[in-house]
Amino acid sequence: MMKEWRVIGLIKNVTDKVEVIALDRKNKELERATVTIEEKAYSLTVSPYTLYEDTTVTGGTDYFHTHVALIINGEEIERTLLSSTRQFAFDVEGLIDYTDDEVEIVGYRYEDEITRNDVVIQEPTVEMTLTPYKIDDTFVTGKVTGKSATTVRLYVNRRRQQTVKIAEDGTFSLLGVAITSPTDKVELAVLNDAGIEIQRFTVTVTNQ
Repeated sequence: MMKEWRVIGLIKNVTDKVEVIALDRKNKELERATVTIEEKAYSLTVSPYTLYEDTTVTGGTDYFHTHVALIINGEEIERTLLSSTRQFAFDVEGLIDYTDDEVEIVGYRYEDEITRNDVVIQEPTVEMTLTPYKIDDTFVTGKVTGKSATTVRLYVNRRRQQTVKIAEDGTFSLLGVAITSPTDKVELAVLNDAGIEIQRFTVTVTNQ
């Protein structure tokens, strides 16, 4: 008959030496066998987070997890009990500002940490098509695409000019009266709906 032993809390590392010894009625050793210890592979997945677009960090775990915690730049922001679906979502609006912020999700089984994953923080995808601006043209025009792009702002020699909303088809027109020379530094900033600049592009200026 196969006999089972409960060893919870006794074996803590895969490097621990564990043996099973068979004894006779007089406790004389008959046989000895080494127990192979394998580390359990736990599952914790975290979705990539896009700056200026996402407001939550989401993911899921396997059923060995009971809690998960959100860590930002070394500080625990929140710890939550997992539901039966083992999915989680942390509200991080206003908490993640840069791609080099260190954001982690830590998985727990009761009080013990069993997993830890980095959150991949990525820049929003913004594509811009700009028409070269000719001196004395009325407008700087172009087309922009990107989930987070809502307005564009013109800068001439680092001075802020007009700001306009992007049309539904992605096009825009900005007054170019402040551009007087091909040597002017002309830039176009793309902003999200909170007025945060998410990307900047250089406008080509020509005489004709």
